[in-house]
Amino acid sequence: MRIGHYLRQITGAGGTLQYIERLVLAQSRQGHEVQRLGLAKTADAQATPEVIRVAEERDIDRVAQRYGFDILHFHGPADISRQPASVARVRTIHGSEPYCLARNRYLPASDRVCTVRSNLRTCTWHHVRYGCERPRPGKILRNWLALRTEARALPTMPLICPSTYVRDEMERAGYPSERLVIVPHAHFPKHRRTSRHREIITSIFSSWGALPLKRASAGC
Repeated sequence: MRIGHYLRQITGAGGTLQYIERLVLAQSRQGHEVQRLGLAKTADAQATPEVIRVAEERDIDRVAQRYGFDILHFHGPADISRQPASVARVRTIHGSEPYCLARNRYLPASDRVCTVRSNLRTCTWHHVRYGCERPRPGKILRNWLALRTEARALPTMPLICPSTYVRDEMERAGYPSERLVIVPHAHFPKHRRTSRHREIITSIFSSWGALPLKRASAGC
């Protein structure tokens, strides 16, 4: 099975990248062809020539067809809401981008977790009053547009949440509960635990008909 893992900045350091590396290693050991994809315009674009570089996110579907991928596994925001899915897609929710304008769900001024459902007016006020983030109008608008892009794209694919908290936040933000499945990241550091991950992914794809059961058993 051929699996592609996409993140805009696919090389470097960070928890998400470590997670991807462990997953790529585990799937490769299972005999699958696994490839990483990243956006060509990021700062790391020239560092790793073995990574498939996508010129524009609207090209992802064509790239997937060209390389013969069976599944694209997204690990961060991607502007794919207007693209037809010619290959199966799945997204792991590593951060709060799909449900928080400030992307942290934290109010420093009051030292508490934000409980507001994201909307432009309320979140702009919270930026000013509670200091979710520095109130920069340009960034607030960009994040709001990105939030809307996520809201269009994510309901079209299975969504893997690393915890009950993330799943509940996604539900509260309006994402369909039938698309949300909890797969704790703790399943991945030790390869003996990847069988549980495969069982969950198999269930996801067989239930929604995204892939035949025998192909979905790879885990992605």
